[in-house]
Amino acid sequence: ETGYLFPWAGYGVRHTLRCAALGGGGCWTAAVLPLCHIETSRPSPIAEATASAETFIIEQAYDEPATTAATTTQPPRLALWPRLLAMAYAAGVAVGWLAYLRSLASLWLLMARSRRIRTAAAPRSASVLVSGRITVACSWMRWVILPEGLEGRQLRSVLTHELSHVRLGHSWDMLLCEFAARMLWFLPSAWLLRKDLRDV
Repeated sequence: ETGYLFPWAGYGVRHTLRCAALGGGGCWTAAVLPLCHIETSRPSPIAEATASAETFIIEQAYDEPATTAATTTQPPRLALWPRLLAMAYAAGVAVGWLAYLRSLASLWLLMARSRRIRTAAAPRSASVLVSGRITVACSWMRWVILPEGLEGRQLRSVLTHELSHVRLGHSWDMLLCEFAARMLWFLPSAWLLRKDLRDV
């Protein structure tokens, strides 16, 4: 198996790096950092450039100078393009979550139509299902779904692999990754990380 973001690392190292990237990576830093209040003794060039950019954005967004926007008696009306951007973002989030909910519904339907088997290799907390509707084994939370026709050594190998996902709680990793990808649907890195995690 190869990783898109960490191709040089082994499985254990890649899993640790993925968790670190999801838990404290750039996506969450970018969301939290603007909330931090930082004071310096004198304005830095970056702060001055940021202030100029903010003034320009306010003037463009409200179609009037920033100095008069705060003194006007009526609240300024937001220009069209910020509203269009907000609507585009909300539409992308809605479409992403609807697609994800549809995939979850398909997964539950697949599990409902699958046949449960008992095996000594699986702990009591895990449920092993067999389905003729899939060709590749998968797992979700405590459920492992195997395709028809696996026997002997191949069955043991595939079952051990999928049970390791259940034991390590990889479904929670995927939930966090899916949340990040849906909320940050415009970032290619979020989808690359999602694909890398799904391919394990």
